[in-house]
Amino acid sequence: PADIPVCGVDGAVFWKADMDIDCDGRPSARCNRTTDPWFQPTTSYQQSDRRYLSAAGLPFIVLPAPSSVWDYRKHGIKGGSVAAVVHGDRVQYAVVGDNG
Repeated sequence: PADIPVCGVDGAVFWKADMDIDCDGRPSARCNRTTDPWFQPTTSYQQSDRRYLSAAGLPFIVLPAPSSVWDYRKHGIKGGSVAAVVHGDRVQYAVVGDNG
């Protein structure tokens, strides 16, 4: 259910999410139709060389699709934006790489 508040301050947005693994993007030995039955060979955004992102080699997050609850586009978030993923006392930096 859409019951997670999205909090924003100037230059930052925070929300709580589950930690699903998104293995979409360029196929690799770790991410492909055999290892992930919902595998998609594309991502919403591409690298500077126009290739789709590789989930096996690049940490990226997936933004929720725009909705009446929250629309990332209204906050200036776009492909390549930097994200800090916090889990307990650990932080992993990533980029915005997909949505939906």
